[in-house]
Amino acid sequence: MSVPAPGRSLAEAHPAVAAEADGWDPARVSAGSRAQRTWRCRDCDAIWTAEVRARSRGHRPCPTCSQRAHPPLTQTHPEIAAQMLAPFNPDDYTHGSKAKVRWRGPQGHEWEATIHNRTKGSGCPVCARGAGGRARRRPNPGGSLADTHPEIADEADGWDPSAYRPGSSARLDWQCSTCGHRWTSTVFRRTQRSGCPACARAIR
Repeated sequence: MSVPAPGRSLAEAHPAVAAEADGWDPARVSAGSRAQRTWRCRDCDAIWTAEVRARSRGHRPCPTCSQRAHPPLTQTHPEIAAQMLAPFNPDDYTHGSKAKVRWRGPQGHEWEATIHNRTKGSGCPVCARGAGGRARRRPNPGGSLADTHPEIADEADGWDPSAYRPGSSARLDWQCSTCGHRWTSTVFRRTQRSGCPACARAIR
């Protein structure tokens, strides 16, 4: 293994992190290395594995200490936690973390955002632009489509009705619970007694 350039080793750039290196020499590994290494916590003596680069950027701290102090994102916000991409691990973070990590939303779009912003309601910027950003704001407790119009919410096709208000102008996909027909309509229009167009044609 080649020795990093002066000032670029983990030992020089991040001595506090380097002090937790377990069984390897942080002076011979670059702070930006993608290599997975073993670490031993200075406080609780727990051992875990994490990418060197992630640790030098403030990510992947001791999971045992993190869970003892605060519940992880997987417990407080499981739906958001499921969207976090590797090498980031949602078990290593709490809902208020300022760490900027990478996400993949339900529609497959990827972006970077802090965990704190995500838990405060920030979502996929691509979807927000495409479906009306203001319409995607999280509803107040008890004020979502799922709460106020459960029968309509049951026909949501591939999206979460608890994330939208009944008056939302977002144009989304639906699937009829009666005939299985799929179509697109705004949330607001559905709440104004707009139903399945295939069923409507059959009645005529």
